[in-house]
Amino acid sequence: MNQDVNEKIYCSHFDFHVFFIGFYLSQQLKKIKFVTDGTFDTINIRIGTLSTYVELGNKTLTVNLPFDYEYYNNADESLRCEYYFKLLKKAFEKASDNKNIPFVELMDSLTSLAKKDFIYSWTFKNVIVPEHNLKIKLISQLSTNDYILKIFAYDENLSSAICDGQVLRTKPDDIFFSYLSNKIQVENGRIVILSKWDTKILSIELKDLLKGVVAVDFFPTPYPDDKRATEIYNQLIKELKYDNNDFK
Repeated sequence: MNQDVNEKIYCSHFDFHVFFIGFYLSQQLKKIKFVTDGTFDTINIRIGTLSTYVELGNKTLTVNLPFDYEYYNNADESLRCEYYFKLLKKAFEKASDNKNIPFVELMDSLTSLAKKDFIYSWTFKNVIVPEHNLKIKLISQLSTNDYILKIFAYDENLSSAICDGQVLRTKPDDIFFSYLSNKIQVENGRIVILSKWDTKILSIELKDLLKGVVAVDFFPTPYPDDKRATEIYNQLIKELKYDNNDFK
């Protein structure tokens, strides 16, 4: 969003709310074998300008669009997501008027996301625990409000989950959930999730999953003798315990 038009906190919150669409589309574009004309490798959509226009520079095709603040401020979450959809459609139409882009594929991807209530889900990790006859599925869910890591535990002989629930929740931005590693460990009767630095972040008790309960415990700092490192670690854990919708 154009921060010259509105206050920085408002723009920051808006950027959080729309992050999921950009992240989703970037993942879909990786699947499309599309070659540009060489003048750009990125499409940037800038919201909040006074008029609609397209710019090309620094290998970036930028589409500038006006923004209806009054409508957005009074809309509920569902209507806001539909508004994002309309803005993106208009932006892609303007971009395609200037350059050859995979317009049909982009719109198909947006339509698919809308049909899933604007929630982007993907497999974080599948884990087999043979000693307990368990199949564990960890699923990432990214929406306009948050990123949630969910767990589903299945008896290998059953098709329905014997247990499911939320492992963690954080703000909708990969600056937070990218700290998680899918290097899952199973040790001492627990599933252990690591950070991207291979430090232990949290554990889930297998015995509780078998009882239908998701019990999550966060590990204490792995740097007890380093004050600064401990502060950073504790801040990370705080972000992974995000419990509101105000991005505080």
